[in-house]
Amino acid sequence: MSAAAPAAPHDHDARRRSRIPRVLCAAILLLAAVLRFANFRVVDRSPDEKLWTEFGAHIAREGPAWVTSTARAFDRDEDVEFPWPERIGYTCLVGLAMRVSGDTTVRAPEALSTITSLTAVALTGVIALEFLEPWTAVPAMLFFAVSPLDLALARRAWQDDVMALVTLLAVWAFLRHLRSGGRGALAAFFAIAGYGMLVKESGVIAFALGTLGLAWIAWLRSRRLREPLLVLALGAVTALCAFAVVVGVTGGWAELRRLYALSREALAPDDYLRRYQMGGPGYYVTGLRILQPVPFLFGAAAALLAILRVPFLRGSERSRGALAALGALVLGFGAVAFGYYSKNMRFLSPIYAPTFLLAAALIAAIAGWVRARAPRALARTVIAVIAIAVAASAALDVRRFDHWFNELEMQDLATPWFTHAAAGDGADDGATPAP
Repeated sequence: MSAAAPAAPHDHDARRRSRIPRVLCAAILLLAAVLRFANFRVVDRSPDEKLWTEFGAHIAREGPAWVTSTARAFDRDEDVEFPWPERIGYTCLVGLAMRVSGDTTVRAPEALSTITSLTAVALTGVIALEFLEPWTAVPAMLFFAVSPLDLALARRAWQDDVMALVTLLAVWAFLRHLRSGGRGALAAFFAIAGYGMLVKESGVIAFALGTLGLAWIAWLRSRRLREPLLVLALGAVTALCAFAVVVGVTGGWAELRRLYALSREALAPDDYLRRYQMGGPGYYVTGLRILQPVPFLFGAAAALLAILRVPFLRGSERSRGALAALGALVLGFGAVAFGYYSKNMRFLSPIYAPTFLLAAALIAAIAGWVRARAPRALARTVIAVIAIAVAASAALDVRRFDHWFNELEMQDLATPWFTHAAAGDGADDGATPAP
């Protein structure tokens, strides 16, 4: 029997090179955990955080029926809070977290945000390793791990980090269907994205964009109307199921109609929304420039390049479709968010990870272009400079978070908080974030 031939040296080198990004990803996930746990404590909670905590505690004790009874009490002009039945996916999740942990204080939803944030950081790396080039995972996870935006959300009792993870899970299912087809990934997308619509209203945007994207994929594969129409029908059924949950938890169609008829005054734009959550397209441009400019600038550029199928960012065969899908999500969601009258950088959380993935893909494309065209020594030098610049950007992001959210104790991600503080005005006393 002949002995097996020893592996060629280049095979060992290839395996070693493929392990390096995975090791770095593990280290970055550890960094993300350290940053979030070290900065978990907040000085004060906003009224809406206290509201979600109160809702979760009621549901932990009474179950979803509490929402039904509260909706009926609201409809009869009793002195109760509007129960937000359209966010039943989040309030029930908070209630479950409280039941499991035995803690009905605000620490339970805050811990839920921390856990979902870390899971989203890890999933960002998984998506990059599975659908993009392996080295893309490193800067993508790093951008997420040190993001001042997400570090702020990861310690607060808001829906936004849960929404970010749910959207990213739906993206993962979408990309799996894009690559391999099959009913499993398709069903997973609709189940996850359908649940996302019950976490926060912005889930409707990702759901609609994903449904249209899946219908387009079905058309490209079959060139027949039947398949895309079936996808659209499945999307319509999923949306109806989500709506039926809202109707059911409210106590019926009549109760829901009366609830929203009575809530128009309660949900009308208040002073905080008018002063802190309204503005033109410059609202987000200014806020993101202040908090995390590099990945959002690169991510926006990469989204446009990916949609236009510019060869520079086309990447390998396996990453081409994924980049186009991520670009469509970022630009589509961004267009709706930029046009909607109510704005807050929290509301962009569903596209944090897709933006970071695109930014990392553009950086990897630049490094690959240099490696392919420059002499080896020069290429190594330029790539080292790029790596140092990414690391420096990450260090500055951590410093920005510490400055704005620990030193100045910003209580929300509304752009005027930061522009007022930068101008030395500070936020007005009594300004409180709205749900």
